[in-house]
Amino acid sequence: MTEQRLEEERSKILLRLNGQEGQQKGRPRLLFELAGVEARLGRTDDAIYALRDAIASGLDVSYVEDLEDSPHFESLDSLPAFRTLISSFQGDQVPFQYIYAKGEKERCDETFLCSVCNDPLVDPVIHDECGTAMCSACVSPCAECPHCHTPNASMTKLMIRTILNRLAGLKVYCYRCQKLMERSALSNHLTSCEILCKHGCKTKIPPSELEEHARICTAVLVHCPARDVSCPWEGMRRGVADHARKCHFARNQVLLERVAALEAANRDLSARLEAANRDVYARLCKLECTGREGVENIVQ
Repeated sequence: MTEQRLEEERSKILLRLNGQEGQQKGRPRLLFELAGVEARLGRTDDAIYALRDAIASGLDVSYVEDLEDSPHFESLDSLPAFRTLISSFQGDQVPFQYIYAKGEKERCDETFLCSVCNDPLVDPVIHDECGTAMCSACVSPCAECPHCHTPNASMTKLMIRTILNRLAGLKVYCYRCQKLMERSALSNHLTSCEILCKHGCKTKIPPSELEEHARICTAVLVHCPARDVSCPWEGMRRGVADHARKCHFARNQVLLERVAALEAANRDLSARLEAANRDVYARLCKLECTGREGVENIVQ
């Protein structure tokens, strides 16, 4: 599709977003379509913002497959913010990542941008030779300074308070709940911000309660209560009661368990009888050998 056609499609989507359709249930899908158009136009930041708004508006998690497989979003694949949104959308715990509010990057001049990733500096360090600023996480993969190309150069942590305060005040979105806040507040916010259950029950829970929730989550895969007596069924926890009413293994579980116990007892008894038989046989063999030796001695 040509750039002109894409611009026309973008304009139509924006009109629909501003109309009645954009105020109803169709808004998440329209924002998703807008993100795809922005990505194809090469406007990656605008695509990320539209996608973030789509998720915040209630985009269904079934769209994840379209995000990962559609060629419309190929230009976003290498962006950490895109991978962060997808992982969070699926309910996965993701590495710490910033998703900046629209316009926040643009109001940062070169002093506040990393010379490697070109994003606002995070835990910045300065190249001792030429003074180039980089994120501390960007130093390791960088074999040489991107500015002066000096290899294995030493770095000093940036301690200029005015720069650090400016960076801390940048507006970012929480990649879980899409709440807008200052960058300095995100770390503490994430300790209590609810995560979408990755098992599919669509419940949101604080990170500290994930294990406890998994023990009662209705979407967790579980086995039939009569698994120990050979029932092969496996399904979501919410379906266990219905399955148990129909499962002949579950209905006869007590009887089957008794049969299994009797079989185990029989196996144990058989093993003990075999051991006793071996012992008797060994004794008979010993007596037979002793008897032969006594007869031979008398004959001699």
